Amino acid sequence: MADPLVDNGESSEQWLRVGLGFLLPLRDWNWWHHPEIIAELLIGSATAKRLSTWGGGQQLMQPTRWLDRARSAQIIRATKALARANLALTVQLNRELWTWANPEELASLRSDIAALFPDSIQFFMWPKDRKPRRLYPTRSQYGQLVVSGSEATRQVAAGFLQALPNSDWSEQLTPTDIVIASAEDASRYPSVDLVILVQTSNEAALSTLDKFRSNGARCVIHAVGEMPEVQRWLQVFADRWQYMATSDAVYDANIASGQVAEIVAANTTFLKKSIDILRYAAEGNHASGFVARKSVKGIANSSEETLLLKSFIDPPPKLHSDIPAARVLDASVLHDGHQTTRLPKDGNVVINLKIRYRTLFDDTRPSFPVHRIQWDRPTKPLQVYMVAVGRPLARAEFELPQRGESSAAKFEFAVLSEQVDIRFIVADGARIVQTARLKGTPGDLFEFSVESASDNLERDKQPFEFALLVNDSLGGRPSATALDAQGISLTMLDNAEISAARESLLSQIGFLVKNPSIQPDATFYDLANAGKRMLDGLRGYIPNWPENLGRVQLTTQSNAYFPLEFFYQGRIPRNRKAPLCPERASCFAAGEARAPCSIRQENQKLCPMGFIGVTAIIERQTWTPGLSALPWLSAAKDFDQRHKIASLDKAAFAASRKAESFLAQNQVAGMPTVTLNDVAKEVAPLIEDWDAWEAAIQSNPSLLALIPHIDKDHLYIGQGDSLSFGAMEIEHIGSGKPVVIAMGCSSALSPVALASLPSTFLRLGASAVIAALTELLGRHATIVTLEMVKILRDATKATNATTIGDVISTTRREMLSKNLAIGLVLVAFGDADFILGGK
Repeated sequence: MADPLVDNGESSEQWLRVGLGFLLPLRDWNWWHHPEIIAELLIGSATAKRLSTWGGGQQLMQPTRWLDRARSAQIIRATKALARANLALTVQLNRELWTWANPEELASLRSDIAALFPDSIQFFMWPKDRKPRRLYPTRSQYGQLVVSGSEATRQVAAGFLQALPNSDWSEQLTPTDIVIASAEDASRYPSVDLVILVQTSNEAALSTLDKFRSNGARCVIHAVGEMPEVQRWLQVFADRWQYMATSDAVYDANIASGQVAEIVAANTTFLKKSIDILRYAAEGNHASGFVARKSVKGIANSSEETLLLKSFIDPPPKLHSDIPAARVLDASVLHDGHQTTRLPKDGNVVINLKIRYRTLFDDTRPSFPVHRIQWDRPTKPLQVYMVAVGRPLARAEFELPQRGESSAAKFEFAVLSEQVDIRFIVADGARIVQTARLKGTPGDLFEFSVESASDNLERDKQPFEFALLVNDSLGGRPSATALDAQGISLTMLDNAEISAARESLLSQIGFLVKNPSIQPDATFYDLANAGKRMLDGLRGYIPNWPENLGRVQLTTQSNAYFPLEFFYQGRIPRNRKAPLCPERASCFAAGEARAPCSIRQENQKLCPMGFIGVTAIIERQTWTPGLSALPWLSAAKDFDQRHKIASLDKAAFAASRKAESFLAQNQVAGMPTVTLNDVAKEVAPLIEDWDAWEAAIQSNPSLLALIPHIDKDHLYIGQGDSLSFGAMEIEHIGSGKPVVIAMGCSSALSPVALASLPSTFLRLGASAVIAALTELLGRHATIVTLEMVKILRDATKATNATTIGDVISTTRREMLSKNLAIGLVLVAFGDADFILGGK
């Protein structure tokens, strides 16, 4: 299936610009907030009336700079569906275009529409809203039309006059009915009704429109080409115009003569009328068999595209959403009281951070996510933290109004001889809202960049108790920044003790995944031992780490690996001979550890409820340096109500055959065997090639399940049909904000930033992505996927509402209750508070 952003003929930007021109005049941005209605609004605006309005601001010229690929693909698809219907659109380019575009740009915009909609008539509104006083020509006693021109156009007008026997030719610069001349000559007539320009460039025709309108013109036509061809066109047009509307006469003359003429600007009433509007009495017989344009209102074709358009003929509903007002986080540096773009070689500087409105110069800077703020009054105090390796942590605040710029948060910083690398964290209590970096060499230019993060989709979220930001590059060293309501701390993860514990934990996780055991006691103990060492090491450096985590926000770079789920809270027995608690099933079912508990107090048996991933809700968010953003608009969401996932019945399922290509002797005794067919029976028919996948996605399934083989940033399904991460677009996700389950080799990790599978799915519009924290063997991926699908679907049908975060914890406990320790590798990316089920 072809990518809508790539076309063999016209450029994708051309399709995008033309489609956007139908949307922008609506003066409503519901299509931005709800991309799924783009087709309905675009097609409705183009076909609801006989006259389509087209226009917009300067953003039309470079739409790819501010429109993301997901919305772009929707607009392009809708525009192509409209074009395939071959409707005879009459398109009026609105007056707003004249406020910013020069004649060359105007001609280019019109040319784009004409190229994609060759059966359409396009014309401009007059540059200014003038109501000129008309001067009527002096006609002969027989009431004949006055057709004027110069000596240079007398011959080319001969055919026109021949087709209109009740007309007179004049070369006097007096009021006239019709003038056939160059733009320079035509502008000299004091009054004229119809101007037909010849021997004139597009730019000259557009430049003189206001002059013609001032002189009373009601229509300007531009006939392009050599004089013999123009003469033929004029004759055919004059003949057709005696019994056809002006717009249809122009169209039919173009078809009949092979010559292209354009209506440059006109009054709509003039276009609907024949020559009778000039009080001309047509006589005689006229040519028949002209080519009639297909009426927008009279669609008879039964093609898929036309049937689609039929449902949009009625005017779109009244809309009310305003243009999103985007703001960005910005920093300025002052040295000796003067603002500077360079760091001093040494000395103190003042760094001011504030939120301001976005400008055209903020091409790649992500917008500040105002929608993450919980507003309870007109202004909101936000905390800003300055974190740098080897420097004291600093805290300031700014006041952010619901509209407008914030106050400034001020920090003092001493520039020394080493590289400057500072992270700023903007927080709302224990929630990280956005982070930014300021980097530079003393004496040289500094760079300020905003780090992007996955959107939270809810406004009324439950508060976090704790937030953790893990990064491998601050000051060139791995670090963890911890935040709670009381303050912030920075811990370097290359500390020998923490580093050793981290390596031990990762090793144990890798062993678990590759060697799952139906007798999990020793496996669980080794994991708990490594997880406890890691947690204890961090607690020694993070004094504000909670005693027991309940809700935590974990923010990492998109390719970072931080297994928080495996951290262990509480005491563990002396050695790995300790069995698992025999009464763990009741705690798994309840979702929390029994309290008080004599077994845990005796500490002779391991309690699996100590793993953070079993009891805590962990919301994983990713940030990616250098992620391009929208230069003018923020990706605002609809917060009128919490997003609820009502059904996951509509699904698509694809997998690699490698997922079940294992020998029977490699299967762990007692471990269930789940084939791809077993998964397909529960989810949806198995898809084994990407063309079929794209076809299935067109119906916008609410659940996507993938068990791909992953190798070198490519996803393989079936017998080896591949798709690179970079080629993934909206066609592979759909516009229905699906929940995605992605299990495969290294499905949650990648060595390349922005290339991890969850990050890609979230960027393309997935609501949440459930993946494996580390690589899974194929025979285990099928087990996890099947279990996950069943629990998710049960949750959507339950009477009581639950969240994605709760479902993940439930799934882990379900699998652990079946002695499947691989359940601990399940992680969710996106918003933990997405609601499933409930009345």
